[in-house]
Amino acid sequence: GVDWTQVLTSSPWAGRGWFGSAAFKSQMWVIGGWTGANANDIWHSGLDNAFYNTTFNNSAGSWSATSTTMYVEGDLNMSDGTIDNTIGTANIEARGNVQGTAGDFNLTSGTFIHNIIEDKNFGSTSTATNWTFNNLTFQSSDNANSTATFSSGGTGTINISANLVIETNGGSQLTVDNNTNDRTLNVDGNVTLSGSSTFQTSESAL
Repeated sequence: GVDWTQVLTSSPWAGRGWFGSAAFKSQMWVIGGWTGANANDIWHSGLDNAFYNTTFNNSAGSWSATSTTMYVEGDLNMSDGTIDNTIGTANIEARGNVQGTAGDFNLTSGTFIHNIIEDKNFGSTSTATNWTFNNLTFQSSDNANSTATFSSGGTGTINISANLVIETNGGSQLTVDNNTNDRTLNVDGNVTLSGSSTFQTSESAL
């Protein structure tokens, strides 16, 4: 026979009905459903918490990273809806472009990390949607020169209630370019640069 090992006595998510399910990338997924109210959460098996080329697109939807860091290996697109801390305060780390149209971030806890391993864009590409973060970190750990450029088209403000950090590890060099498209940044805490990092911005933007 087959030997099974019990990992948990119960699932970390609430019992529900009318949920979506799928098998993808060798993992099982439970998506939304009804728990007495509409559930806006996504759970999956496996030891990591990684997604790839993820799009949020529901004007009535809100999503939270629950208890462990949520990784987006490809692009994170905020077409509509909100990523917030309604049901979780874990960090979020994205490694592709972070862009969107009507969707927004409203993060009052944790850290959003944009991990740059090659040139990427950050920010909304249309509308005046504001994005709000607690801590926002731009990070490069690859041995290469890379640039994170604030996107053109959108006019929304980037609000950071705690700290803005731009950092590199190893032999990498990272430039965060807000001079080209001149997006308004409101930073209530510290702006910290470490390693071989550069922040380009106009006087009117910060």
